[in-house]
Amino acid sequence: MAAGPPEIAELARRQVLQRVNQARHEQGLAPLRRDPLLERVGEVFCQKLLAEGSSGHFAADGVPPYLRYLLAGGTGFHRQNVGSYQTTGSLDPQDLPSLALQLTEAMLAEQPPQDGHRRTLLEPTATSLGVGLAYSRQRLVLVHEVATQLAQVEPPPRVCQPRQRWVFQGKLEPPWQAAAVEVLWEPLPIPGSHQGVASYGYPARRAWFSRVEYLPASRVSVAGAFTVQPGGRFSFPTAAGPHPGVELVLLWARKPGDWAVYPVALSGCVVVDQPAPAELREWLKLVPGEVP
Repeated sequence: MAAGPPEIAELARRQVLQRVNQARHEQGLAPLRRDPLLERVGEVFCQKLLAEGSSGHFAADGVPPYLRYLLAGGTGFHRQNVGSYQTTGSLDPQDLPSLALQLTEAMLAEQPPQDGHRRTLLEPTATSLGVGLAYSRQRLVLVHEVATQLAQVEPPPRVCQPRQRWVFQGKLEPPWQAAAVEVLWEPLPIPGSHQGVASYGYPARRAWFSRVEYLPASRVSVAGAFTVQPGGRFSFPTAAGPHPGVELVLLWARKPGDWAVYPVALSGCVVVDQPAPAELREWLKLVPGEVP
């Protein structure tokens, strides 16, 4: 098992990014930039799928794609494609770039309504891409880790105690305007519960808060008061729920003249009343310099 000879794997990543951006250009969309964090998360996930002989969006640890990214330090709205190639013969490492492109081409060629992979790569608001891959003698696993990163978000606690207070805050890139925050919740991941799952979604909504423009400083700390300040800064003081689980906060924004809103940033924490489970600590270790 390997990520491929360094120079071959690097060529595969570059060619996939180039092909995706060509497809986006043909649709009049901005190119995606290469993102090292997305790439690192994707590489580790591919290696896990390969080692476990599994497929889909979940490895044996049961951790969903968006949570892997959040725990590793991500702050964008995350999406993921997964593909694999298997042979009864022997896989030549020199073929990795062409096989990675074949898997990507197949996703870009999808037709509605069965075109989820294509829509992920051609999402108009997406900004970043990380290509992860790993291979063995008979199998290649490829992922596209895609994110919409339109805000500078201050790092959340990522792991917190029940009812612990924290603040989702940062600065949104112009010309985007903050519109609302959405709080989502789901139980802690259960190892082995989602292996082979071909599709997934974000957790159910727990609450929705619309913006309050230029709230006086004396009320900025009020829990549930989503405030937007001049220059694109936003703040949402909140508190973790009383029970263990995964609590996510999404920032929704719009462009001037467009009443549609889009998820553009992600924050949140894993709520536990004891040390985080080992399957979560593994992803926390991807944060440089942090000991979970």
